Amino acid sequence: MNINYTWEITHFHLTPSANGKNNVVKKIAFTCHGEYVDGNGQSFKDEWTGATLVEFDANEPFIELDQITQEIAERFVFISENKKQRNIDWIKNKVKSRIEEQVNPKVLVVQPPFLQK
Repeated sequence: MNINYTWEITHFHLTPSANGKNNVVKKIAFTCHGEYVDGNGQSFKDEWTGATLVEFDANEPFIELDQITQEIAERFVFISENKKQRNIDWIKNKVKSRIEEQVNPKVLVVQPPFLQK
């Protein structure tokens, strides 16, 4: 199953001042979106939403808030999440398993026959 993953950065949590810098990003909220399109063109989607702490590294150049791009924010998320047991692969597998359940459901939710009249 080939799933296309995209990352949405929804917001930052800032510290107004830290280590002599202003507007230091401390946490990034994100959503990992996954989409699978089957052979008939039917789309199946799901997502995982989370937030991750960003550690200030004095050895790295500081990036001003208005200079942080989508790619830089994603890199911060990937670095932080990959330090955890719940890493990027774990997040993608959660999205994948939810999509697989949509494609091949193990349980169906239906109305009782007496309500279908």
